[in-house]
Amino acid sequence: MPQIARVPLSIVQGASADFVFRWATGRRIYADISAVSDLAPLTVTATAHGIVADAWPVFLTDMEGLEEINSDCDFQRGVIVDVDTLRFDAINAKEFGPYVSGGTVTYFDPTILTGYTARMQIRPNQPSETIYEDLTTSDIRLPTTGIVVDNATKRIDVLLDSLVTAAYTWLSGVYMLEMIAPTGEVYTIAQGSVKVIQEVTR
Repeated sequence: MPQIARVPLSIVQGASADFVFRWATGRRIYADISAVSDLAPLTVTATAHGIVADAWPVFLTDMEGLEEINSDCDFQRGVIVDVDTLRFDAINAKEFGPYVSGGTVTYFDPTILTGYTARMQIRPNQPSETIYEDLTTSDIRLPTTGIVVDNATKRIDVLLDSLVTAAYTWLSGVYMLEMIAPTGEVYTIAQGSVKVIQEVTR
């Protein structure tokens, strides 16, 4: 059973929204860092790292040097340069301690999303029968409103069009995002509060 992520969402009334979710298995993957070829942005060599999607969360640990980003708690999001190289555009390591040697790229194996569908509802609270929003992968409002599941990028995008959010008269609620396997099993992967920020410029 997957761990349920608790992710609060904020929707600006009258604005489009794209909430990106990623679903990993519980299996950790490790790739040894053999070199740091650039510091700004940080670029690391980890032979056959196995990461298949840009921005997949990874942990950089066990490096001798660069202690400022050594962490098994704070993840980073990288860009795949090639099968052996990752670039972290958000990290300027020029003023960090020098890289000496070693290190590990650690990440959770992505779930294979082929054949999965998704659904998400927003309600005032969990027991309520009132549905503020009902989103699915077969939503007739797609491509601007609904859910898109992409196995190539390992992304689950929850989309809301600006015309949809402009019509919201509610200001807060709760949501739950479920994935439905090709075999019919249902997995809850995320839930949390939803806040609607009222439009000022209109």
